[in-house]
Amino acid sequence: MADKKYSVTELQQKVEQAVIEFMKENPSLLELDAHEQTISHRIAYYLEKLFCKSGGEELNVDCEYNKRVDAYKRSNIDLNKYLKEYPPEEFKNCHCYKCKQWLKNTFPETLYKKPIRPDILVHLRRHNGPDHNQVVIEIKKAKICPFDKSKLQALTELDKSEECYGYQLGVFLYFPVPERKPRFLYFCDGKQFPEMKVFFPVELPIAG
Repeated sequence: MADKKYSVTELQQKVEQAVIEFMKENPSLLELDAHEQTISHRIAYYLEKLFCKSGGEELNVDCEYNKRVDAYKRSNIDLNKYLKEYPPEEFKNCHCYKCKQWLKNTFPETLYKKPIRPDILVHLRRHNGPDHNQVVIEIKKAKICPFDKSKLQALTELDKSEECYGYQLGVFLYFPVPERKPRFLYFCDGKQFPEMKVFFPVELPIAG
């Protein structure tokens, strides 16, 4: 187990702090419309500074990590359980491949047991469960993605089954145009929590 057990509020504050550093030092990546993986990598860099320190059994920060202990990370996302909660407008606004397939009714009825690779994880490698899985983050440049929201629901859900990942906090992060100011959606125990206070400062200097 990692040396420190973080509260959900502490995890939330560290995620927002990492995004603040990203915005201060790398505003050009948003101006250049850089790929989401580039943005994820830079945010993970700042998260690593906050979570990973020398000495002890520390947490890891990984991008596109596809492992669960020594096996492959697979979803327990049931479309009937998660995706049908969202209105068609959300799928139309996203424009990603999966959302387009969903609107066309050409997507399979379930994503159960399909491989997944979250954008950023804060966790302890080769372990599973809520004591080791701390934060899961999905990032889009400008739009809210129902598929990413459903992944965050599934990965934060707490139950006693072997399929449970039990991440303490799920974060959907996006940068709507034209202001490109970060927006956060938070998930705990399989549910979105819109009432969670955002600690992000109101006035953040962003290069124009």
